[in-house]
Amino acid sequence: MKGIFKVLAPVIIICIVSSCGVSEAKPAKNLNNINNPSKTVRSGNFSLELVNTLNDHNMYVFYVDYSPDGKMIASGSADKNVIINDCSAWKILKTFNESYYDTWGIPVKFSPDNNYIVYGSYETLKIAHTGNGFEGITNAYAHKKGIQSLDISPDSRYIITAGVDGQLRVWNIPDLKPIANIKGHENEVWSTCISPDGKFAISGGEDGFLKVWKFPSLELSSAVKFHLRSIEYVSISPSQKYILCASADSTISIWKWGEYEKPYRVLTGHTGTVPVAIFSKDDSLVFSGGQDDYISVFDIEKGTMIYNYKGHSGDIMTLCQSPDGKHLASGSRDRTVKIWQINQ
Repeated sequence: MKGIFKVLAPVIIICIVSSCGVSEAKPAKNLNNINNPSKTVRSGNFSLELVNTLNDHNMYVFYVDYSPDGKMIASGSADKNVIINDCSAWKILKTFNESYYDTWGIPVKFSPDNNYIVYGSYETLKIAHTGNGFEGITNAYAHKKGIQSLDISPDSRYIITAGVDGQLRVWNIPDLKPIANIKGHENEVWSTCISPDGKFAISGGEDGFLKVWKFPSLELSSAVKFHLRSIEYVSISPSQKYILCASADSTISIWKWGEYEKPYRVLTGHTGTVPVAIFSKDDSLVFSGGQDDYISVFDIEKGTMIYNYKGHSGDIMTLCQSPDGKHLASGSRDRTVKIWQINQ
């Protein structure tokens, strides 16, 4: 279960691609022979400057998210707490202390309209108003054995959740009534994301499939099999030009939207699982966090690593760029959230 641990994976990769059909391709070669993560890599003027470390949690940090106005940051942890911090005074505004029997990281997300915060309290989906002290919590039972990932549609009308049960579910906001439900993957679904235009969602999981769904109906549009190991994280670029998959095979595949015969780029340099990777606001870069404790930055067009820095003393589980693009937040198994200024 991704919410509890990560799987160590050798760097072996095959490619099987489908757009509602499956075909085999030749195995990729020499995907992990560059950018030794034992050294700090710097290219050009890019750098990350640490500006703050938050020590609010006493277990690993599973998820971080900035509010749309950039004034707050939320973190969800295996300590069963969701903590919301003020980004100017760096003081805690609210703590949601959850109660469940398992050890589980909590995914958390602000709605694009900034009216709600949504989080997965193990098997239960919860939503609260951001105003009036974050009161008015609504609950819905969502996924047996745990919610792994969630996202909110650009119009703030729908939530998609992904679970250990292999299911994808869509809920309305704010009353959490179910809209759609499908067995999306054979095993655990570890990540899901809604497209910027709100018409599609993607998912990835333990079975190694990237799947593209019509949203909110969850009708399958495409299924892509490239990574031999599990897909840890999926993301869509802000312009909807690219999709990425971060994998337990140590690589990140970049796909042009709608072009799934082969990846546009395969980014290498991490050792071990890549739990998270996200696009920069301008679609030019990928920020990734590794089981090797490194934050890496890649130039998409060149397919090269431009920055690599050991930012934590434990697996980097989550990354989020601030709405203005000036900062990067990272959460780790070392129990901290770190705020980095992006210099370029």
